[in-house]
Amino acid sequence: GNHKASHGSLYNGSKSKAVAVLGWGLMGQSAILDEAVEEMVNDGITVIIAAGNENADACSYSPYSSLAITVAAADDSLTGSHARSPFSNYGSCIDLFAPGSTITGASNVGTDGSVQAQGTSTAAGMAAGVATLYLSELSQEYPGDKKQGPT
Repeated sequence: GNHKASHGSLYNGSKSKAVAVLGWGLMGQSAILDEAVEEMVNDGITVIIAAGNENADACSYSPYSSLAITVAAADDSLTGSHARSPFSNYGSCIDLFAPGSTITGASNVGTDGSVQAQGTSTAAGMAAGVATLYLSELSQEYPGDKKQGPT
């Protein structure tokens, strides 16, 4: 669309190995937001989307694009079987599950502080780390290739 010209100088339609994490969502759907995600992928950015924490069908929420990677949260502390976290959205729009419950992370409290986090944003961050490593070290693939898997 016309808005592509406004950021064309940044990406210039070339392939890149950039990764963006969208760890927020809307209650409902937004065609404009979903189109923006698709444009990001088309501009060469691998987009990782948090599925949402409403225990509902992820296909009912934005942002979403079939070209992006939508991540739900898994919780192995419940059953030891890496089950879906009870709060995580689900459905056919989910591409993969990543750890998203009781994740220990760094805190800004003291020099050795930690915090427990949970949510699909946490899971999306984990998936983004793997995608970044894969794209930077192991692959000649680009965002539009992500559903085919490693070559």
